[in-house]
Amino acid sequence: MSGSVFYIDGEVRDSELDVQRGVSNHRIMEYLQHARHAYFRARGFDLVRLLEDQVDPVLRESRVKYLSFLTHADAYRVTVAPVRAGVQIHFLCAIFRKPDMKLCVKAIMSVVVSKDGQISRDNILEVDEGPQGRLFQPTYADIPDTWAAYVPQPVA
Repeated sequence: MSGSVFYIDGEVRDSELDVQRGVSNHRIMEYLQHARHAYFRARGFDLVRLLEDQVDPVLRESRVKYLSFLTHADAYRVTVAPVRAGVQIHFLCAIFRKPDMKLCVKAIMSVVVSKDGQISRDNILEVDEGPQGRLFQPTYADIPDTWAAYVPQPVA
């Protein structure tokens, strides 16, 4: 995976569980959204100010692969690795359960940026271009299966 990886940590609340006592699908989507928004804030972008300036990052497509359940009181880590491909920004995301860092979710969230009501080709959100430029089409294989893949390894 190229570029930098951003992450946030959280903990499952009882109100987020479905009848099978796992985190419900819509809560998983909220975790992914919250991580994307936290990424923007960490990069100095205020989403409210962007909207006031008629700049609107819009979720165009989401693909989510559920691999394992999060449940009551689980701590988790959501990773976000944005990659630009033409007018789209693909957020390659993963959710790991802590402390064993078991992969629970892989997701590709694709966003376009609207400026003054039109899709913008400008790199307003300053995201690096993907490996094949505007032709980059991410797959689940582009998202590492282990937390260790995100951690810089010592050089021998």
